Amino acid sequence: MWWPFSIGDNLRGVAYAYGYNDTILAFSNKAANGYVIGKKIGDQPLSADHPDYAGIDSCAFVSNISGVTNGRWGTATIPDNCVSIESKDLKPGDPIVREDFRNGELHPHVVVFAGGDVNSSIDIYQASAWSYESGTHVRRVVCESVSSRVVKEKV
Repeated sequence: MWWPFSIGDNLRGVAYAYGYNDTILAFSNKAANGYVIGKKIGDQPLSADHPDYAGIDSCAFVSNISGVTNGRWGTATIPDNCVSIESKDLKPGDPIVREDFRNGELHPHVVVFAGGDVNSSIDIYQASAWSYESGTHVRRVVCESVSSRVVKEKV
């Protein structure tokens, strides 16, 4: 299934929406008022007679939990607003910026360290279209256990 949400579904959590920055309250209000739940890269703008999309992307998620109140960080600006540390020094709540290459293209992504052993398996929070480990469509904010390769590239 390409998109896991259907009209009338009971939702748990906030959907992933590329380029969007909805709080939980804003997302709930939009969902109740007919907005399209979630947005993936490449989705076209909606017509003027239809409400907009609702959800949050990875950078907005990290910005929100990091206390950013004037807009949001992007994957290019997170390093300017954080201190680079060794993976062994990660604490819950620290952002991890990944520079993933898929199909020959750069797809930067940011996740939040939730705990675990950086030498084997860690838990992360992320707003994402895809599960890190399984590659399945999740299209929402999730917590998942992943191999420590996530922290090997850039912290």
